[in-house]
Amino acid sequence: MVSGLVSWRATGIPYWKYFFAKWVPGAILPDRDVLSGRILNEEVVKVDSKTRGQTRGKFGTGQCDGWKNVAKKSLITSMVNVEYQPHLLNVTDISSKPKTADTLLDIVLKEIEHVQNVLMVFLVAWCTDCSGESAKMRRLLRGVFPWIIVLDCWAHQFNLVVGDVLKLKLPLIKVVDRALETIKWFLSHSIAVGLLNEQQKKADFPVILMLILPVLTRWTTHYLALDRLLKGAASTTCSYPFRSTSELFALAAKVFKRFYNKSPDGIFRKAFSEYLAHAGMWSDEQMSLEYFSNDARERNTFVDVVSIWREKLMSENLNDVDGANGLVVLAMRIMSMVPNSASTERIFSRFGAVHTKARNRMSAEKTRKIVVLRTHIDRKHGTAPNYKQKHNQARDEQDILDATTPSNHTTEENNVENRLQTQLSNLTLHDDGSDDDSESIEDEDAPLTPNSFPVPTFNEIAQELMDAADEVENDADDSDSDSGDDIGDEKTA
Repeated sequence: MVSGLVSWRATGIPYWKYFFAKWVPGAILPDRDVLSGRILNEEVVKVDSKTRGQTRGKFGTGQCDGWKNVAKKSLITSMVNVEYQPHLLNVTDISSKPKTADTLLDIVLKEIEHVQNVLMVFLVAWCTDCSGESAKMRRLLRGVFPWIIVLDCWAHQFNLVVGDVLKLKLPLIKVVDRALETIKWFLSHSIAVGLLNEQQKKADFPVILMLILPVLTRWTTHYLALDRLLKGAASTTCSYPFRSTSELFALAAKVFKRFYNKSPDGIFRKAFSEYLAHAGMWSDEQMSLEYFSNDARERNTFVDVVSIWREKLMSENLNDVDGANGLVVLAMRIMSMVPNSASTERIFSRFGAVHTKARNRMSAEKTRKIVVLRTHIDRKHGTAPNYKQKHNQARDEQDILDATTPSNHTTEENNVENRLQTQLSNLTLHDDGSDDDSESIEDEDAPLTPNSFPVPTFNEIAQELMDAADEVENDADDSDSDSGDDIGDEKTA
């Protein structure tokens, strides 16, 4: 019921009772109060216990954002993204509280305590949107935890910048409009999309990129739409400004001191230099980069960079940052950061699917429990397939094959056609009034040709109709003349 967003009162519907009594004899359907109360609470406790087992000892990034539900209540939702896996924390109703940075800071501090003491996660960073109060809260948070990295959601920033640019009357906007029209044309012609995909395969693209149209409510889609259009035409290359090993080490040492309040030792610097040179234990072979890449491709997912570095840990204690192990732990911290709150926005979408106008009296806490349980079920058993997909890759490829391959009649089709022509040859096409039906084709095994059954043309058919009309008219004239002669004879008599 939670996974399918079925109302709790469904178990009280007579048909449901009849259905379960017929197909699940002896099943007892609990009422809505038991389902949404005791049973829901017990299942959420089980999910929380499993979550603690999955997050213990890993690095995570905290996230929070505001949302207003159908009942117009202002809610602050917090999450922790543990090595690319988001987990919902708590939902706080601040409708009766001032919407200030101090209020938000109090909420974040409680969530950090929960993340560290309950989930046993090594918190690395905290990410919020780009509002003024959120920015002030991040500054205050750094004062409380100097080691924490405060991140501004780059997706929010990018979306705001794109919105401002699209409002300007620049030649760039005209180019964007033309590019979007080109994408629309491709998406409405599956054969063209298939041909484009074939070109990407020939160009040895690691992944076939499908063209997409931007949606205002989806972050970065304008950039992704144009980027994929360009990559579909040709591969792109990027150049980065060169930095020496000493310059890169200075940056790493600055971050290291920020995290651990001390400078890295000489062994750390040596390991860092070897890593930049892909030498020794940091070579591609020793780090098994090819294996992780192939494994991610087979499972159709991303490469878990944190897992690559975890295999290089030299101590089970993640607080041991001396020597080369400090480089590994530092890399795991940096790679585990998620500088956007997209997962929080997705949770808001799930909240909206649960807390509807018909269920507007549902409390924020019960909504959170339903979403927690539903997310757990979807991760364990998967979600329903998306039936709104416009294009089917296999179907597109078949359309391309049919369109580019000359049509050749198969032997079976020829046999069917020959059988039909043989049956047509046995039909009497012209009824000449003859009772003799002994006439047939002299040689049934003779090859059939288009001339075997001549089809009259339109002029021939019209001429036959005109001749038939003339014949009928002549017969009528003859009968009239005969009748006139008979009448004359009677008068003479």
